[in-house]
Amino acid sequence: MSRIILINGRPGAGKSTVAKLLSEKLDSVALLEFDSLIKVKPFEYGEKLLLLGLENSVSVVNNFLDFGFKNIILCAGTTKESHLEFFLSKIEGSSQIHWIYLNVSVEERSKRKVSRLRDDADSLEWFEQVKSKIGTYSGLPKLSGVSYYELDVEGISSQEVASLVAEQLTG
Repeated sequence: MSRIILINGRPGAGKSTVAKLLSEKLDSVALLEFDSLIKVKPFEYGEKLLLLGLENSVSVVNNFLDFGFKNIILCAGTTKESHLEFFLSKIEGSSQIHWIYLNVSVEERSKRKVSRLRDDADSLEWFEQVKSKIGTYSGLPKLSGVSYYELDVEGISSQEVASLVAEQLTG
């Protein structure tokens, strides 16, 4: 049976890095970055764009499932319970679903984002804009058939986090 691994967290929590490192620990793996599925112009962060990203994610995940990949990692996009429910309602066939949330302080996330400065999304202004739109994290979703993991990653290297996630998946 295939596994769909959904890695979530606030901007700067380490989602992309952990997803990449985790993909190196698994066999027959496809790695999707939610952000790459919503690169549009004009870029207006909001519910409409998130739904577009979810539709795109579902299509690509279903394609990977059709081609027999055993592990599919989706980085970001399913933090809200309603988004997770929408995503799951469109996945074809049966798969094990693992929803992971990387929890880290605002101070640590701000430091990480500013130090990496990959693009405009790593500026403090963007960080504050996204924070104001997504609100506060409300805890683990409560949908049945999904394995949930919330990891406190404060002060833990991304490599260690990826190892912890791999242990959860295989343990």
